[in-house]
Amino acid sequence: MTGRLRRLLRLTEGDRRERFFRDAARFTDVVAVEAHGLTFLVPTADAAAGERLFRTRTGSEFIVLERVCGRIEPRGVFVDVGANIGTTTLPALKHFDSAVAVEAEPRNATLLRANAALNRLDERVIVHQAACSSASGKVELRLSEKHGGHAVGAPKPGEASVRVTAVPLDDVIAADRIAASDVGLVWMDVGGHEEQVLRGAIGLLDSHVPIVAEIRSRTARGVVDVLGDRYTRATDLRSEADLPVEELPKYLSRLGERGGRKFTDVLILA
Repeated sequence: MTGRLRRLLRLTEGDRRERFFRDAARFTDVVAVEAHGLTFLVPTADAAAGERLFRTRTGSEFIVLERVCGRIEPRGVFVDVGANIGTTTLPALKHFDSAVAVEAEPRNATLLRANAALNRLDERVIVHQAACSSASGKVELRLSEKHGGHAVGAPKPGEASVRVTAVPLDDVIAADRIAASDVGLVWMDVGGHEEQVLRGAIGLLDSHVPIVAEIRSRTARGVVDVLGDRYTRATDLRSEADLPVEELPKYLSRLGERGGRKFTDVLILA
């Protein structure tokens, strides 16, 4: 037995999958992975979330989604803002009747459509290639080398960006002829743009639809201000701590002061 073969045999399955993923990037733009009963085409350029999904065949979004569905009554339409390649949209269809998925980055939007079709779910998903914001127009989308890190905002020095269409979430729902009362959950992963997305979704907020958002300490006060008195309860879906909505800014600040994360996935309820 050669030394190289012995080293390969000592690798865990995760190690072997990680090595395969990195080697595959030299030959192909995407690889397929089966996770939670679904098949996803994952970009080999995504050295963060994509590589993690391929290596582990799971992800935090799967866990968080199950926790959310245990706390609400899933129904109607699932709305995913910042849907990436569909790793939340498609699992959500096990709980919801249909989905509206909004993704601004063109390559991710293409893979989102492909993954829906690959799993024969395309007739239950409406995909919008756009960014959600407070008003219609064009916005700058910063492009991250890690495909899951794209975000609306001015690019930093050395960062690439692309101009994309922006549309209020209320307009997206209206264009699809969906009543706000038929939306069962709004899920947002928009890299700090949460306040602007919510300002474009006042009709949905007035219907008190449950919301899941990755909220940062620096943006929490703006989010709470937009929510106003429409929502009262919040749950940190990572620690499962419950708190009043108005305490979110202080709660997230404390997390950061303790040397922990400065953001978390939050379920917001009326």
